[in-house]
Amino acid sequence: MAESTLGGRASVQLDEVLTGDWAAMRRVLADLTSADLRPELPYRLRWSDAVTADPGGRPSWRSDGTLERVPADG
Repeated sequence: MAESTLGGRASVQLDEVLTGDWAAMRRVLADLTSADLRPELPYRLRWSDAVTADPGGRPSWRSDGTLERVPADG
């Protein structure tokens, strides 16, 4: 999932790929989080410190994030 999300790039903003309904976004985010938590895989999620609130939105909050491919030693 992480490799197809990157699409050959070194990094991608999550707001580009977390689209559609909330259930679909949640599944993609769970897969990317799983890849991030496995230190043997070359993928990392990086999050900003800012949170945007939209009480009428789904989800009602958003934090900017990036999926990155990192060097094997890194």
